[in-house]
Amino acid sequence: MLDLKLRLSEQKSFFNIIIYGHIQTKDYLRIDCKKLTFKFLLINLLSYKDQLLRKEDKLFDPIRKKWIVFTNEEFVRQLVILDLVHRLHYGSGRIAVEKKLLVSDQLMRFDIVVFDQYAQPYILIECKSFEVMLHDSAIYQAARYNMSLKAPFVYITNGLRYQMAKVDFKANSVFMIEDLPQNIN
Repeated sequence: MLDLKLRLSEQKSFFNIIIYGHIQTKDYLRIDCKKLTFKFLLINLLSYKDQLLRKEDKLFDPIRKKWIVFTNEEFVRQLVILDLVHRLHYGSGRIAVEKKLLVSDQLMRFDIVVFDQYAQPYILIECKSFEVMLHDSAIYQAARYNMSLKAPFVYITNGLRYQMAKVDFKANSVFMIEDLPQNIN
């Protein structure tokens, strides 16, 4: 069940989405809130574009180790992977890209998951195209996927803006953060 009322306001360097209501899922996580603010901060992933391997209409994915048809969403996904590996120092062996996931009896596919040292989901990443404005459907999609994964961090981006959150499943709470932890052990 998703019961949300949204108000979107643009400011100089970020977007606020304010949610009134509550989120409840089949898995019994319930987040009650009178006001939960999602701040979409600016990001510059384009600094990695020269490091991408391109051939005609394809991009090379170093995680899947194959050429992938170029789409704007795939472009963002590859830029995020480079940021995870180069800036945050996550090992490429801990990153999974576009794998199947069972969510409420439906087969879905997540964009990126980073695993911790125990091979447990650590960060769920949802990528959108540069042309797609981040809004409630991206947040809801990531939240639904994370009901199955139970990753303590969620990251949503369109390559220009992003939102990151730390999820505490025991306390049924979500905290907005400005960056992910570096170099997970």
